[in-house]
Amino acid sequence: MAAHAAFLSRQVSGTGRILVSVGTRPSDVRLFERLVETLGEGLFGDPEQYGFGAERMITRSPNDTESPLELIWRDNNRARGYSWQARALGDQFQGIDGKGLPHYLPDLAGAHPWDPDPKWQQVLNLTEANRLSDAMDLVNAIPGHDREVLLDEVIYLKFLTDSNLRAEDIRLIARKYAAASQISGRLLDEFEAFLAYLDRELQDDPPALSALTRFAPDFGQGMIPRPPPASDWPAYRTYEAQFTNSTAPRGRIFSVNIDVGFNSVESLLAGHMALAEDAFRRDRSMPEIGASGWISELALLDLIRGLWPNATHQWRPQFLGRQSIDIYIPEINLAVEYQGQQHYEPVALFGGEEGFKNTRFRDERKRLLLEVNKVRLLEWRYDAPITQEALLMRLSNLGITLPSDY
Repeated sequence: MAAHAAFLSRQVSGTGRILVSVGTRPSDVRLFERLVETLGEGLFGDPEQYGFGAERMITRSPNDTESPLELIWRDNNRARGYSWQARALGDQFQGIDGKGLPHYLPDLAGAHPWDPDPKWQQVLNLTEANRLSDAMDLVNAIPGHDREVLLDEVIYLKFLTDSNLRAEDIRLIARKYAAASQISGRLLDEFEAFLAYLDRELQDDPPALSALTRFAPDFGQGMIPRPPPASDWPAYRTYEAQFTNSTAPRGRIFSVNIDVGFNSVESLLAGHMALAEDAFRRDRSMPEIGASGWISELALLDLIRGLWPNATHQWRPQFLGRQSIDIYIPEINLAVEYQGQQHYEPVALFGGEEGFKNTRFRDERKRLLLEVNKVRLLEWRYDAPITQEALLMRLSNLGITLPSDY
């Protein structure tokens, strides 16, 4: 939205933090007000909490009034006069300089939600009219990189329309995950490829958005008045409208931007992210996350190839869709799966309890598809010894005859 402003600058610090400065002409005051409303309380809060590497100290003696942090804090608080909270206070609003409301605020009495971009204005009009499916169609048609910062709103619209989450919808979270990975350089260099792996995981196992705390039916039990369930957008919009001094930011998809909770979404998708990274690593012959599972899988593959040299690593039959088999032996039509700890109990790295449920679901689906297609399956636990003796015993239990030249 800042791109519509007449004056715009972007500064990057040595630590990678980004400062965006925006200025508008008096004739564009509605755009400036819209920017302030979109940022909401984030514009006026603790600088450290909102991305700055410093805390603004509140002391009896004034801070350095010309320090960059103090200038930013002062400018942001002057902008408070252009917020809908300031409008609601009217003559009671004094502002940081004691001058009250700005004199050239536009008259918005009875005005509908407004956006400077026609495509987002159209989306706003549709959600205001409760035509959520039509709004979803328009949002899906907008490239993911053009709506990356609208994470909360896109997820809320997906939830309301019962639509599956796609990697393009969560680019911001995927980028943060990639930056924290041990192979961050590779993931960020090939970010679009990583998104493709993530998208496959999301399609194989669509996350239940209803599991997000903000979307739970009992959310806000202790609030007075208690908010309606997030699943009822018209009721939630009416609920927010009763507050003359609302602190909720305005959105570009919804007139009120519901706060889904970045950390909550991260937790929900942790397992999908880890699986996508593992798939990315495997296809590039890199050790999997934690390495021990990957090393054990390769050790098992080496043992099997001592008996059947044609054994395939990462077999992808058409009937499995986007899933794969760790090892496949075509001569005896046998699939071998090395099962890490996350297949038997919750592991934080793979999404904890929620990730464990999803893994069990995928495992059962794979077993069923292999059975239907008459492919035998050997599952190898992560804590089982990988020795020739153990392999021969497991093959014998399945009634498999060894090669004649063994």
